[in-house]
Amino acid sequence: MIKIIAIVLIIFACGAAGFVMSSRLEKRVKLLTDIVTALTQMEMIVSYGNLPLTMALKQASQSIGGPFSEFLRDVAGLADDPGGGSIRDIWQEQLEKMIKTDATFECLLPVDIDIVRQFASTLGQTDLKNQIKNFTLTKARLEANLLQAADICSKRAKVYKSVGILAGICLAVVLI
Repeated sequence: MIKIIAIVLIIFACGAAGFVMSSRLEKRVKLLTDIVTALTQMEMIVSYGNLPLTMALKQASQSIGGPFSEFLRDVAGLADDPGGGSIRDIWQEQLEKMIKTDATFECLLPVDIDIVRQFASTLGQTDLKNQIKNFTLTKARLEANLLQAADICSKRAKVYKSVGILAGICLAVVLI
């Protein structure tokens, strides 16, 4: 009886590990999609709406869900504060805070985080034309990463799930 329980637990644990790894890939695709969507919204608001960047941040945060929406709301709220500092500095601080505190941001690769971090380097520092170029460049880089992440996810997600379950079954057979 104990062997049967141990076998079931081993299969479950290994299967769960495979599902967790698969989930990480899916979360990265979702988060990159949210970031690209938010940047597109911000670009449209800034270029066509002629609204300040803080308003663009607030409106973009409403168009998406998840942790990046919260990030944009936090940046906009702190940027509205008269003593809050520059948007660039606030963006950097909030990004570091989200990376440390929000588990969803852990699924991003360092290259993804660097792109988002570099975007902030000119955020609110340049004229409208250069700001739109910055949006376009950042979106293009993130979209390339998104395509790569979606490709990896479609190839590896099922593999991770299957390998996890099969590894559990193999371990169970060895223990029998």
